[in-house]
Amino acid sequence: MNQINKQLSSMKRISFIVMAFALVMSLSQCKKEQTSPNNTTESVMITLDVKGGNGSRVDVDPNIGTVNFENGDKLYVASAGKYVGTLTHNGTYFVGTVTNAVADSLLRFYFLGNVEPSETLVAGSTTSCSVDISNQSENYSNNQWDLPVISFGSSNEPFGQQTFYTAYLRNKCALVKFRVYQGVQSNDDVYISGVNHVVTIGFDGDSFEYGKYNEGYINLGQGSHNSWVEKWVILLPQEAMEGADDGAYINNVYYGYRGAIPAISPNAFFTNGIEVLINDESVVPTPTGAMSGLFSINNTEKVWFSQGNLQYQQSNNTWHFAENQWDYSGVSNYDLFAWETALEDHIISNGNAGDIWRNLTYAGWTYITHYRETPSGIRYAKANVEGVNGLLLFPDDWKSSVYRVVNENTIAAPYSSNVINSDTRAILEANGVVFLPVVGQSGKYWTSSSTSVSNRAYSLDITNNNLSYGYTGVMSSLFIRLVQDYIPAK
Repeated sequence: MNQINKQLSSMKRISFIVMAFALVMSLSQCKKEQTSPNNTTESVMITLDVKGGNGSRVDVDPNIGTVNFENGDKLYVASAGKYVGTLTHNGTYFVGTVTNAVADSLLRFYFLGNVEPSETLVAGSTTSCSVDISNQSENYSNNQWDLPVISFGSSNEPFGQQTFYTAYLRNKCALVKFRVYQGVQSNDDVYISGVNHVVTIGFDGDSFEYGKYNEGYINLGQGSHNSWVEKWVILLPQEAMEGADDGAYINNVYYGYRGAIPAISPNAFFTNGIEVLINDESVVPTPTGAMSGLFSINNTEKVWFSQGNLQYQQSNNTWHFAENQWDYSGVSNYDLFAWETALEDHIISNGNAGDIWRNLTYAGWTYITHYRETPSGIRYAKANVEGVNGLLLFPDDWKSSVYRVVNENTIAAPYSSNVINSDTRAILEANGVVFLPVVGQSGKYWTSSSTSVSNRAYSLDITNNNLSYGYTGVMSSLFIRLVQDYIPAK
């Protein structure tokens, strides 16, 4: 989780004034300026005074206060549906140059919390942009809350007759308080999942669309071990969410409860404190010889996969797992076996004594590859790992922000879709990703299920341009990847 593609630049300072959160603050009265040219192809220096309505508040609850602009804050300006320039706050006003603004039209002002847009903005051309507010890890410093507030307003005056303008900005986001309890010793940041964190802005006016990448997350920053910490966070509009036992996490290792989130509307203000509780007291330890990721095989059961394919050492009559996930020999009765071996429960020499490992049924295999519903939406991807072709299986709790895979859940994808070096492979394995190697361009793995055809059993068939389940003769030699059932802690 330490690999986050987009970092926020400096963010909006929010000063809490007694029970407060608002859009704007009133500044000094505007003064007369000389008129500007009407020629819209010219670059014109303008000044903007952001006003408040009824003193210092606009369309806000009376129990809230102010958002204070400071030196360096940026506003994006649009005219007739196109970006025309950027204004920077000088401590009193927003000042900057606009180019290609349309005479007699209102200017549109967009405050994006000082988050850099994903797109390169070109004056007179760009019609929209998007920002990602997921990283709010540095939301508190120097006794101030710095948060990515999103707001919008239009000029009160049409462009072209003056260089001094006024506007009211209205929030397009909500301020929400969280209470975080970190019951584990970790210096990594706390995340919540399932929330919108991307806003796309159309420069044709009050046009805001909200969404998320895959499972959606927001980085709340570091918690404190064994104590409650108050976190103020900007949330984007979305429907209400129920509380979730796995709705918060630290570094994809520790998971915990995230309380219910009410429906979020623009300019909302929630002060009750949504609980985030991460505690590992009831965590079931990963068995020796298993990957750390959990995989659902139906609506109620989960399994761990072994660390490597099953292997047999004839010299001492022992079963063991391959040392590495990508290891294989392709030799019959060493790591290729007839179907009857797939039916047996195995005691493994490099596993915990007494642990029983088994093969998955056809139903279990197909559920993992084809039917699981995960927060990330990613179940598998073809790949080449350490020079070996095969199939990556992503655990239920996989976070797409850890590593961006290509052609996920695509049967016909080639192995070259994802070429994984040793550094990336270590990251994937640390986050519970399973790899099924093949010999050359193709490989088969036994299920424990027979078919209606005599002497045939189901197998998982992996090739460079296909992923399917077939009928295979029971005396054929195929790979076996064992699992162990997950039993939740009491």
